[in-house]
Amino acid sequence: MTPIKDYALIGNCETAALINPAGGIDWLCLPAFDAAPLFNRLLDDEKGGDFLIHPVGDFDVTRRYIDDSAVFETRFFTNTGIVRLTDFFVIARKGDARFYDFTSLHPTSKLVRLIEWESGAPVAMTLRVNARPNYAQQPAHWKKQSATAFALNEATIFTNVPMTETGGDLTATFKVGRDQPVFPSSTTQKGDRFQTYSK
Repeated sequence: MTPIKDYALIGNCETAALINPAGGIDWLCLPAFDAAPLFNRLLDDEKGGDFLIHPVGDFDVTRRYIDDSAVFETRFFTNTGIVRLTDFFVIARKGDARFYDFTSLHPTSKLVRLIEWESGAPVAMTLRVNARPNYAQQPAHWKKQSATAFALNEATIFTNVPMTETGGDLTATFKVGRDQPVFPSSTTQKGDRFQTYSK
C-alpha cells in the first residue's frame, strides 16, 4: 500500500481527494467528508477501488503543487513524450468580490482532471474508473448516458473520449498530442446529486 505521506491532497472545503504517486485517486468521499467513499484503495489495495490515469507502458513521474495553490500537477515521462496531469477542485467567488475577499468563496463541487501533452510524440494513455461505493460493500451499477457519460447515484463521469463499461469498471485508452487535451473527470453537485463530468 502507498504510505500516507506519499499522497497529495486536493479539496474544496467540503470533500477531498488523495492522489497517489502514479496519478491515481485512491480516496474520495462524495459529496462531503462524512459521506461513504467512492474510491477507497487507501484502505484495501485489491477491493478498495480507484481512479487511474497514466501512460500505457513504462513511465517516470515528477509531482508538485503549482505555486501556493491546491492545484496538483503530475508529469509523466515516457520513452516517446511527456504528458501533464493537473488535478484540482473548482472553488468560486461572487462576481463582485475583491481579490482578498475569502468570505464569499463557495465550493462548486467540481473535480477537474486535465491531461495535456507537453513534448515529444503523442502519448498513449489509459483511464480506469474503479468505483467501489460504500466502502466496497456494493458494486458500481453505472447507467450509460452516452459513449462519454456514465452515472451512479453518487456521481456522473463525463469525458471527451469514449469509455466502455465492463463488470462495473469504466475504461478508456486514448492518445494525447499537441492541442488535444483530455478532460477525464470533473464533478458537479446539483441538489443532493453529485455529478462527475469531463468536457
